Amino acid sequence: MIKPFVLMATAATMIATFLLIWDSPPESFLRQPTGQVEQAPVADSYMRDVQMRAFSVSGTQQFAILAEQIDLFTGKQEAYLVKPLISSRENSPDQLSITASLGVLDRAKNRFMLSGDVRLETYPPPRTTVLTTDQLSYFGDTGLVASEALFELTNQQARIRGKGLTADIQNRIYRFEEQVSAVYDVR
Repeated sequence: MIKPFVLMATAATMIATFLLIWDSPPESFLRQPTGQVEQAPVADSYMRDVQMRAFSVSGTQQFAILAEQIDLFTGKQEAYLVKPLISSRENSPDQLSITASLGVLDRAKNRFMLSGDVRLETYPPPRTTVLTTDQLSYFGDTGLVASEALFELTNQQARIRGKGLTADIQNRIYRFEEQVSAVYDVR
């Protein structure tokens, strides 16, 4: 009597297990991820071979931008630039141009954060000044330049090297932070 009862109970358990597995969704058998996977942002729109100009509230041109590519993202105030060339006002006495490998334009603050072989030139000759560094911030509203990286500043009379600088390019006011060495040529 016990043998048929055990056999019937085992069969009922097996059938119940089979039906439970048969009705389960396939996702219940997958291993759950242990952490969140961050996805790289995908540009909502991008433009190639871009030429654009930015104007102030009064209508005067602040700067012009040439870039191989600009990426824009929804909900972000930044535009990402590939190989940008930024030029100052065309009619100002002291013009400048900035080139870099990469750049980010913070549209809310009107600030460029440039990196990778950054080169800033002020002209017209003979008053040409060249600043080279790996990282640079340029404020389009005020024309101020700042960097915390190593830099080299050369002009007709001097070569200055150091780490960290703040500069008002239009008024030719420079502030060097640390590790400054300079060679001055009196002519």
